[in-house]
Amino acid sequence: MIMRQWLLVGCGMAALMSAQTAHAQSDAAATQTAPTDAKANEGQADIVVTGYRESIEAARDAKRDSANVTDSIVAEDIAAFPQANLSEAVQRISGVQIRRDYEGAVGNEISIRGLGPEYTQVTINGLAAPTNSESRVFNFNALPADLFRKVEVDKSPTADTDEGGIGGTVKLETIRPLDLKDRLLAVSVGGNYNDITGKLDPRGSLVAGGRVAPNLGLVAALSIDNFGSASQSYDAVRWARANLDVDGDKVNDYENVFLMYPRLIHQEQDVRRIAATGRVEWQPTDRLKILVDGLYSSFRQTKLRDSPIWNFPGGKGVRDIHVDGEVVDYIAFDSVLLRSEGHRTVSETEMYQGTLTAEYSLNDWKAKAFVSKSRSNQDSEEFVYFGDATSWASYETRNDDRYFTIDSPIDIADPAAYVTSEARRIVLGTRDDNFSAGFDLRGPVLPDVELKLGVKYREQGRERERYQTTRTKINEPFTPIALVRTGFLDNEARTANGPHAFAAPDYDKAYQLYGSKLDISSGTDLTNFFDVEEKTWSGYGMATYRSGPWLANAGLRVVHTSLTSRPSLSDLAAYHTIDGAERIISAKNPDLKPFRANQFDLTAEWYFGKGGLLSAGYFYKDIESFIITESTLIEYNGQTYELRRPVNGNNARIQGFEVNYQQPFSFLPGPLKNLGIVTNYTFTDSNFKDMVDGTTLTYELPENSKHSLNLIGYYEDADLSIRLAYNYRSKFLRAKPNEQDGIKYRSAYAQTDFAARYKLLPKLSLTLDVMNLFNAHTDEWVYNPRLVDWRGTSGRTVQFGLRASF
Repeated sequence: MIMRQWLLVGCGMAALMSAQTAHAQSDAAATQTAPTDAKANEGQADIVVTGYRESIEAARDAKRDSANVTDSIVAEDIAAFPQANLSEAVQRISGVQIRRDYEGAVGNEISIRGLGPEYTQVTINGLAAPTNSESRVFNFNALPADLFRKVEVDKSPTADTDEGGIGGTVKLETIRPLDLKDRLLAVSVGGNYNDITGKLDPRGSLVAGGRVAPNLGLVAALSIDNFGSASQSYDAVRWARANLDVDGDKVNDYENVFLMYPRLIHQEQDVRRIAATGRVEWQPTDRLKILVDGLYSSFRQTKLRDSPIWNFPGGKGVRDIHVDGEVVDYIAFDSVLLRSEGHRTVSETEMYQGTLTAEYSLNDWKAKAFVSKSRSNQDSEEFVYFGDATSWASYETRNDDRYFTIDSPIDIADPAAYVTSEARRIVLGTRDDNFSAGFDLRGPVLPDVELKLGVKYREQGRERERYQTTRTKINEPFTPIALVRTGFLDNEARTANGPHAFAAPDYDKAYQLYGSKLDISSGTDLTNFFDVEEKTWSGYGMATYRSGPWLANAGLRVVHTSLTSRPSLSDLAAYHTIDGAERIISAKNPDLKPFRANQFDLTAEWYFGKGGLLSAGYFYKDIESFIITESTLIEYNGQTYELRRPVNGNNARIQGFEVNYQQPFSFLPGPLKNLGIVTNYTFTDSNFKDMVDGTTLTYELPENSKHSLNLIGYYEDADLSIRLAYNYRSKFLRAKPNEQDGIKYRSAYAQTDFAARYKLLPKLSLTLDVMNLFNAHTDEWVYNPRLVDWRGTSGRTVQFGLRASF
C-alpha cells in the first residue's frame, strides 16, 4: 500500500550566550565578527585532533559554536574513535542511554532524554541512515566506529532538522579529504576476546586518502571486524497469579503469584562485519565544490540461545507448597515437563548509501543541492529444536530471590534423558529503501543575522516477508542431535546451587537430520507479508543570530520548536493474525498518525581555560499522539473476538535537567598536570497513561532511567594515555506493560570500562580496551524487586591492537 503524509516542520529560534576567559573571548571575537558557518570549519579542526584530551576539547568547541543544544564525540585520531562501538562511546554524553542486547550486553541502540531508540533519528553525512529492522530503529552494530571522525547528538531541533527524532538526532560524519593537509595512511590490527565465549577474533581497519591534486581529494576507509559476545542467566519468563487446587475438590486452595517457566539461558552471538566508506571532493572552481559519498556494510550475525525450561503451570499433582505473603516461594509437583529448547538464527545484512552533493558560493551566499539513494537488506533463517523429558520437580526461591533452585531426578546434562519432540524453521526478509533530494540556500541578511532556506523530498519503502514451518510429534532420541554445554556461570558466586552444564541441540547435526524435512514453502502465510511506502515533502526557513561578544560571554541559550516522529513502519502495515483458540485478533494500523512534540530547552554554559566547561540545562517535552495498544470486542464469523491493535492515544510528558563538567588539570604540578576529568549527570522524569487489563495505569516511559551518570578520569602525556570510564543508570521500565508479563523493570546498572594507549614509536601505538571491567550483572523484575524475572552476566570483553599512521 502507499501512504502519503504531509509534515510541517516548525521554525526554531535560538538565543545564545556563554562565558569564558578573556583570552578565549578575544579569540572568539576575532573569528565571529561576521556571520560564519561554524560547522563548515569543523572538519579541519577535527582532523588535526590527536589524543583523548584534544578530542574532548574539540567536542567542547563544537558545543560552544552550535546554535542548538548539541554534544559530540570526536575521534582521537584518524580511524581512532574513543571506543570501538559507536553507541558505547556516545553513552558518555549527558542525556544519552543505550539499549543492550541479550547476547552479551552489547550496546546497539540509543535513547535520548527519556525517549526510546524508536524516537532517535540517525543520519550519515546529513542523510537518514538505512535500517535493518522492521522498525525505524538503527542498529549501531552494523557500522564500526573506525569509519567516522565525529558523532554529534542534537538534543534540540532547529528548523533545518529533518523530522523523525523527537528524542534527538545522532549525526555520523566521515572524513572530508580536502580538510587533510597531507596524504595519510592509517592501519590498525588487533583482536577481540570475551571471557564467556573464550574466543579470540581478529579485527583491523585501513584508512587512506588526501589531496591528489590541489582541487581534488579522495579518502577511503575499510574495516574488517569479527567479534563474539555472550551472556548467561537465570530467567523466570513470567511471574503470574495462579489458581491451584491441591486436594482435587475443584476449589482453588491458592491464588498466589507463581513462578511459571523458570529456565537457564546461554546466549551468544558471533559477528562477521565488513564495512567501507569513500568520499571524493572536487573543487573545479573557487565557487563550486562537488562531493560523492559512498558507504557499504556487510553484516553476518549468528545468534544462539540454549535453555532448559520447566513448565510448572502444566504441572500435575502438588506434592508440597510454601507461601510467603503473596508469593509461592516453593512448590513441588508429581509431574513437570522439562524441555531443552535451542534457537539458532543466522542473519545477513547488506547496507549501502550513495550521495551526490554540489555546493556553490556566490559572494556571502551559499547553495547546496543533493540527491541520495540508500538500501538495507536483511535475510535471516532460524532453526528451533526441542527435547522433552518428564518427572517430578520443584522450584524454590526461599534461599535467594535472585537465583531459583530446581530439584528434579533428571540429569539435565544427559542427552539420553530427552526425546526430540519438535523442530521449526523460520525465514524472514526485510528491505528498507530510501531516496531523497534537497536544496538549501543560506546567507547574511543583516550584519549578525544569517537566513537559511531549504526544501527536501524523501521516499521510504519497507517490505517484510516471513515463512514458518513446524514439525511436531517427532518422538525420536535427542542424543543424535545433542551436545553438552558446560561452564554455565562457572565464575559466579551465588547462594543457589544451580547446575553448571545442560544438554542442548548441536545445530549442525540437527540440520543434517531434520533440515530437509522442514520445507519452508509449506509455511506461507499472507498475514506475515507487508509493503509500506512513505512520501514526504518538507520545507523550512531559519534565521540565526551570531555575534562575537554573545558567543564569548556568560549567557543563556533558549530553543523552542515543534517536531514529529513517525510510527514504526511495521505498525503501519495492513495485516493481522487470528488466534482462534484464544479468540484474539492482533492487528496493525495503517491509519496511525505521526508523533508530535512541543519542546523547550534552557541552557547556561561557561567555558573557561583550555578545555574547561561547566554547563547546566533544563528540558521539557510534551508528546502528542503517543501510541498505545487498544483492546476492543468485535464480532467475527459469528463469534466475539478481542481485537488488539496500536492506536494514537494519550499525551506523554518528559522533563529533566543535565549538568556537565570537564576540566584538564593542567594547573597542577609535575605529572599531575596530565590528569583530567569529564563528568555529567542527567535527571529525566516522565509519565504516560495506558490501559492494561482494563485498568488505566500511569507509569514512566519505557527505556527511561530517572538518573544517569558518567564519570571519566584520564591521564595523558606525550606517550601514554589511560582512561577509566564509569557509567550508571537507575532502574527503568523495560517495556510497556501487558497482560502476560505485567510491569517489568530492569534494575540499576553500572559498568566500568578501561582504555589505554601507548606510543611505541612516533607513528606506532599499542591499544587496549576492557569493557565491563568488573563483570557487572543485570537484573529484571516484575512488580517488585523480590520477583526477579531475569538475572545474568555478559562477562568482560577485551580489545587490543596495534595502530600505525603514515
